Amino acid sequence: MPGDHCLLPGGNTRLVAALCADVPIFYSCRVDSVEHGPAGVTLCCTQEGEASDSFQTDGPPRARRRVFRADAVLVTLPLGVLKKGAVHFEPPLPARKLAAISSLGFGTLNKCVMRFETPFWDTALDTFGRVAATRNARGEFFLFYSYAHLCGDAGAVLIGLVAGEAAGAFEQIAAEASKRSCLAVLRSIFGCRGVEVPEPLTFACTAWAGDPFACGSYSHVAVGSSGDDYTELAAPVGNRLFFAGEATTRNHPATMHGAYFSGLREAARIASCFSGGKGGVATVAGVGGASAPKPAVAASDRLLVLHQLESAFAAAVDWEFGVFSVKLDTSDCSPNAPSLVRVEVGRGGGVAGKRVLPVYLHLRRADALALRDCPGGDTERLRLLATLRGGALCGRRHLPSAAACELAARSAASASNLVRTL
Repeated sequence: MPGDHCLLPGGNTRLVAALCADVPIFYSCRVDSVEHGPAGVTLCCTQEGEASDSFQTDGPPRARRRVFRADAVLVTLPLGVLKKGAVHFEPPLPARKLAAISSLGFGTLNKCVMRFETPFWDTALDTFGRVAATRNARGEFFLFYSYAHLCGDAGAVLIGLVAGEAAGAFEQIAAEASKRSCLAVLRSIFGCRGVEVPEPLTFACTAWAGDPFACGSYSHVAVGSSGDDYTELAAPVGNRLFFAGEATTRNHPATMHGAYFSGLREAARIASCFSGGKGGVATVAGVGGASAPKPAVAASDRLLVLHQLESAFAAAVDWEFGVFSVKLDTSDCSPNAPSLVRVEVGRGGGVAGKRVLPVYLHLRRADALALRDCPGGDTERLRLLATLRGGALCGRRHLPSAAACELAARSAASASNLVRTL
């Protein structure tokens, strides 16, 4: 991802609050089972501790069954929860999706959050770390993040990270013992420099592996798995079950922006499925071996194509020159073979803060080669581009054609197939 990393004053909850504004949310409502079929989806849930129970004075809060029915469901369960099988699907998820869930890894990254009155570390650095002296200490407080500049008058926050096997062991000890271990590491780093590490004003720990609604932190490509498992995990089931989350994005797994992008992707996919005609979903037989939704000619479809194009160029490109980058159809080397060209308008202009606008074009391989070998730099290439016959796929004012949308929606995830279909 281009651009700076960002830390939000007040935390990422600000983004969540804005996204869920005016959206009905049912708290303490645990989904137990998901029944899906041609008629729709039924969720069977356990509702605990409702507001009506707040005056109960003896015994645990009452729990009751709650049922929701919908045309479709977007599943954003963490991969760790899917691995545990905590939610029952009826009928069961397809074998390929279950295999992807089993194959991908799901690890744990825990954090110790300490608030000090003033920073004792160099606040010019965002991070600092250490290399553990023994294998048993590997992953234990190996990296520290400084949040001193976000706290104002409330103090200075420092966050220590615990990963790998150490993250699991970390959850088995008391918070006070965790604090002592963390301070011992900090004092080993700063003590030899004559810097005193005080006691923190407040201290808190995460425990993601033990959280039944997380069962860990992030997905990763484990031994025996591949990026194809991310693609499979993102695939919808029967136009009724859709899947989003960091473990469903092949190009940006284990990231917050990857999870957000996956939500945009599925919003476009669901809108496409349910805007095909009166009274239900328009389907077309023979795509992917079964009935599949026919993409509607709508902005949501076109945004899905834009996401596919951005994802394709986020991976390695075949040619890159000036403000141009090219992805080729590797299965066809003929002059007329299709290629995708990305032009980053505004890059390299030397104007601080100027926005770069990517424009995507569909050209013959021979024309893309002519652009690459054109003498005179980007100015001459742009002049040559104006004379070439090609289709604009996506730009600032132009979204893909309906035909391109339909083809892209049916294409496989590989860049080669995307080039060929577009």
